[in-house]
Amino acid sequence: VEEQDYIGADTYHKVHVWVSKVIGTTTTFAKNGNDYRSLMYKELDYCPERGTYFKYENNYWISDFVNPADGVVGGNTIRRCTNFLRIVDPDNGSIFSIPCVLDYAMTSQMVQVSSYIITPNNHAIVIVQANPDTMRLFTYNKRFIIGGRAFKLTAFQNALMTNVEEKEPTILYLDLSLDELHDGDDLVNQVANNGEYNYEITLDTGDITVPEYHAPIQVSATVTLNGEQVAKPVIWKSSNRSVVDVINGELRFYGKGRSTIEVSLKGNDAVYTEITVVVADKKEIQPVVTMLNPFDKVRQYETKSTQFTVGGEAVHIIECTLDDGVLDNGAIKLTVEFDKILVYCHKPSVQTQAIYVRGMTDTYGEVEGLFYIRAVSLMG
Repeated sequence: VEEQDYIGADTYHKVHVWVSKVIGTTTTFAKNGNDYRSLMYKELDYCPERGTYFKYENNYWISDFVNPADGVVGGNTIRRCTNFLRIVDPDNGSIFSIPCVLDYAMTSQMVQVSSYIITPNNHAIVIVQANPDTMRLFTYNKRFIIGGRAFKLTAFQNALMTNVEEKEPTILYLDLSLDELHDGDDLVNQVANNGEYNYEITLDTGDITVPEYHAPIQVSATVTLNGEQVAKPVIWKSSNRSVVDVINGELRFYGKGRSTIEVSLKGNDAVYTEITVVVADKKEIQPVVTMLNPFDKVRQYETKSTQFTVGGEAVHIIECTLDDGVLDNGAIKLTVEFDKILVYCHKPSVQTQAIYVRGMTDTYGEVEGLFYIRAVSLMG
């Protein structure tokens, strides 16, 4: 038997116990003998907390009845978890899943009398562990999918303290009422729609190529939720640390080769972005000018600012003009401020605007680049 390390833990440890069945025979379908077990521990003075999860016989189980005074050794009855509750975590957009006990009876909340149309009004009693995640996520009116049907949390018992000192409960009783299916409900993955939580990560640079012994380069990551910037922690990883390592976004170069730098949202590695970093001989590198915080359009009356880099190294601007050699062509106006340019849109234009940049770098000398943007309307 594997026992959860502590309430809320994702890790388990093996324990030596004596296992027995604890339920009598019934012919009412009200109970199933395989759903209950009694555990007796070798340690005479040990008993787990109520609500602790176990792994046994390819199932999850939850501690249901704890009796430290049950004979010479303490008794612990566990009940088999018969389903899972799943919900999207607003903190990172991941799917939070936890084993649960679904009660056998799916009863109606009220008796329907003198009704021309009988409508379903089932409700389900669900038992889960009370831990920081379930206490945070399982709140009133949250919706769940169970067996292809939608249920809404309408009542719960979350006040069963272990003792007067430990004020946090370790077990939750949830009362879920049948709900209508909504747009966005995922019946395949059994996840109800409780709102949109679309996270994205963008970096302030694209792929990087640098010569050997290049100085460290700082890369910044921006996290957005439904298009709005939010402050969320990210995790940086390098696929080849002998070439380049990354610490809090700072790239440190150690030898020639190629590495992928991946940045993922903490708690949800499905939200990530990555760039390729190449370290090579200087003579093998063809310098490419890239736009810092790149954009491909500017709306009318909007001003956007940007800078330019080569392999993460700043470009010191010598010349920056539109494609006809001017700074203002009636649609777009450029303003150069040291190594930064401001791009202002007077009015929309059907013509694609070209921005020519020429500058100096410490490593590659003089470089140049051409960038294309569109001048669009306020609603563009």
